[in-house]
Amino acid sequence: MKLRKLLVAVAACALPFGAFADEHETPEDFIMDVWIFHVESDDWADFMDGMEDFWEARGKAGDDVTWVAYRPVIGKGMNRIMYRRVVGQWADMDDYQAKVNEMETGDVFLEKVAPHIEDTERYIEETDYENSHWPEGSDGPMFGVTTWYLDESVNPQAGEARRAISQMLKEDWASDENNWLWIYRTGGKPVLQIVTSFENWAAMAEPEKTVNDVMMEKMSEEEMMGMFTDFNAGKKASSFEVWRIEEDMSFNLPSGDDE
Repeated sequence: MKLRKLLVAVAACALPFGAFADEHETPEDFIMDVWIFHVESDDWADFMDGMEDFWEARGKAGDDVTWVAYRPVIGKGMNRIMYRRVVGQWADMDDYQAKVNEMETGDVFLEKVAPHIEDTERYIEETDYENSHWPEGSDGPMFGVTTWYLDESVNPQAGEARRAISQMLKEDWASDENNWLWIYRTGGKPVLQIVTSFENWAAMAEPEKTVNDVMMEKMSEEEMMGMFTDFNAGKKASSFEVWRIEEDMSFNLPSGDDE
């Protein structure tokens, strides 16, 4: 699978981040507001109708923000739908909330949508662009996501190894096809994610040149394994999923823009 291109040698590794270990450099223009709804199993049709009514109400109220919808196609919990929007600066969270309060569309959500939701998650996500490679056109419509659940201990060597490996790959492996995005999640358990974008299932196949190949060109096998050991510090568990953009469920999605 394409995501495994980056993780073929470290599929079971975890990478500490943020206050837990890894000082990260995140541009404030890519803070994401993320909502995940767990829809009642037999209520998808009613949920979709309710969301259509809700977005219609928000549009009439003047909401011009883009919310992109995604659903899993591989993973556990196939009854989920995720909505994401670009926030900008942290202060923009306050500005948008104030506008939402003025729209007075909450009753539509409570009446039309909420009865069909069994659980809700909300997160703020930041992107470490310094150690990512996300060229223009990395817009799916499918996205592989590996999530690591991390110990709350400080493991600075893990962050150092992650940055070293990322920079090595940016120099000698990154391309339009070989893309990746490191994401830090605020909310819930300590989580780090890596995302890759691909056009279809065929694009998930392993490349001719792997991460191991790149690293072995630059260091001995012993040095590489030592870096992977550092990279692995702080691991608790991991999961892999594939999500697909759902254009029909999105809101204010620009024409021809699937991102």
